[in-house]
Amino acid sequence: MKSKKKVTTKNIILLVLSMFILWNVVWFSWRKISYTKYSAGMNEYVENMSYVKQGEDGHLYNTKYPDYLSFVGNLAIATPDEKIGLIIWPQIFGNNKVGAQIIEDDANYCIVLDEQLLAADQKDAALIEKYQSDIANLAHKAEQFWNIKINK
Repeated sequence: MKSKKKVTTKNIILLVLSMFILWNVVWFSWRKISYTKYSAGMNEYVENMSYVKQGEDGHLYNTKYPDYLSFVGNLAIATPDEKIGLIIWPQIFGNNKVGAQIIEDDANYCIVLDEQLLAADQKDAALIEKYQSDIANLAHKAEQFWNIKINK
């Protein structure tokens, strides 16, 4: 006669602990595999978290690894004067999300962009249109630097 195992507190704790360890291993592996290619050739700015490089043309490139147990990091590129920046949030299944950061008249605007690099919210459309050529240039440089495709 087979004996049935009792569900004990110890077994539940071991199961939860095993799942937590497995989740950490999956997260760490995914983070390393996904973001190492983005930080190649860059200088470490914050240990194991942020990498930077200034291009020969003065543009600043940044790769930010995901925080602990998060799957969201970002890639950023800024103009030499750092007044216009493009932020790319790589997605696990493609279709990267994109935003712009613009400093104008001592105000800092963070604006979500759509697939055509236009303002997702119409209230921001005029500001994005004003800097559209700069944003398109940053997108082109980001695609070349990280070998990615920004949806346009």
